[in-house]
Amino acid sequence: MNQDVRKLSNEILIALFDKRVELESLNEAEMVDFIREVMHRRLWLEYGATSMFDFMTRAHYHYAPSVAQRKIDAARLLQMFPQVKELILSGEVNLTQLGMLAAGLRQKPMPPKMQKEILESIRGQTIKNTQVILNERLEIEVKTRPKIRVQRDGSVRAEITFTKEQWEVIERAKDILSHSVPNGELTEVLSYCARFTVAKKDSSLPSMEVKPRHCQGVSRTARRYVFQRDKTCCYVHADGRRCDSRYQLQVDHIVSLWRGGRNDVENLQLLCGLHNRYKYEQEIAESAAVS
Repeated sequence: MNQDVRKLSNEILIALFDKRVELESLNEAEMVDFIREVMHRRLWLEYGATSMFDFMTRAHYHYAPSVAQRKIDAARLLQMFPQVKELILSGEVNLTQLGMLAAGLRQKPMPPKMQKEILESIRGQTIKNTQVILNERLEIEVKTRPKIRVQRDGSVRAEITFTKEQWEVIERAKDILSHSVPNGELTEVLSYCARFTVAKKDSSLPSMEVKPRHCQGVSRTARRYVFQRDKTCCYVHADGRRCDSRYQLQVDHIVSLWRGGRNDVENLQLLCGLHNRYKYEQEIAESAAVS
């Protein structure tokens, strides 16, 4: 069915999107099952491939290597644990998680019973939580010694381990600097912090300041109060969840000035940059519809 999605209402667009996501999960689960059966029958040998990976990336299909590996890893786990197909179908696990599990088991083989327990433990978990669970359950070695390598163009490649506390501080710095370093790249954030420190300590260099955006007509005192009160983005999604992002926070007028709002702190809130722009676009659209 061909549709011009630009003509769909918001409600219909999301409803159809939901169906496509369900269908995608179904296709993904069935795809993994097909790969499992092709591997079981060793059919890739009939197509001149040296392995299932070669079959999927060169000899017969042309999947990207990383995509092919995730699907093959999932199929191997499905071969051992039939419930994997249902977990993919329900969305309780995804191919990235299964790939991480398979990679971990290659490093640290263990009995099927323990593998099944670990599989159950990552159901419904985020990628970050899955990493933590797998590292703990598989007792992956914690690497602490940094590796520094100077490359031929003079750049330096570093492999560094941060403690949990250090990483939390760095993540907070990324939020605070999101106006100055909007892409949030770790190298740029650390470089910015280093340059900021050097500029503060070396009087011969120009000073650097973190300058968050100001809201029209709002005093510094009111702005500081709103940041201390709200702390994170106050935007509430359609399902009732609050955004709570700390990225590119901006003071926003709940009722915009151009719609008669005031600069009182009761009419102020914190919004992340994305939701602040989205709120403004919605207000403009509503105003245009009324006029």
